[in-house]
Amino acid sequence: MKSPIVVDGISYLHLSDEKLLDLSKNDAEDFNGETITISKQIKEGRGIPSGNDTDITLIAKDSEESNLDTYCEILRTCPCPICNSETDKINATITATTISFLLFTNYQKSLKIACPNCLNKMHNEAMFKTSILGWWGVPWGIVRTLEALILNYKMKFLTTLPEPNELFKNFVASRIDRIEANRNNGDALKAIVQFG
Repeated sequence: MKSPIVVDGISYLHLSDEKLLDLSKNDAEDFNGETITISKQIKEGRGIPSGNDTDITLIAKDSEESNLDTYCEILRTCPCPICNSETDKINATITATTISFLLFTNYQKSLKIACPNCLNKMHNEAMFKTSILGWWGVPWGIVRTLEALILNYKMKFLTTLPEPNELFKNFVASRIDRIEANRNNGDALKAIVQFG
């Protein structure tokens, strides 16, 4: 990846208009978000049309998304942290549980990473627990119980997707450095999945 301020040892500010346009057309795949911003600012300052910047942004975005997909697949091949099965690829979900007692209501959400079967079991357990223990608080017991049941029901549909869902992508995106550093270390990757 090129530095956002220096290209081939030459400062962006010292590039000719032609060289700047040539970089925009031919080296777009090497641009990151900061490089694109600096390129646009210099072009605007010089009054150069920046029609190619939209294309550059799309190329950079596609490149970032393909990198994210690669890192998602690296983690998704890890065994399930709950059952150790390698049959299905892991994914992510959020479970919600409500427990109430008179004036006390506890509504708790948590991110879970596991295989689809384990994620569904977690949703079923959370729904069962909430159905039994959630209603009994005044005034929030009923409201929070309904919220938890609806959330669990909706999230169950995300657990069986063949591709990584948005929750899993967000989980991976915040850990790309650790995944890259441990790319060939299966135990370290398992630890990332299990403990975050």
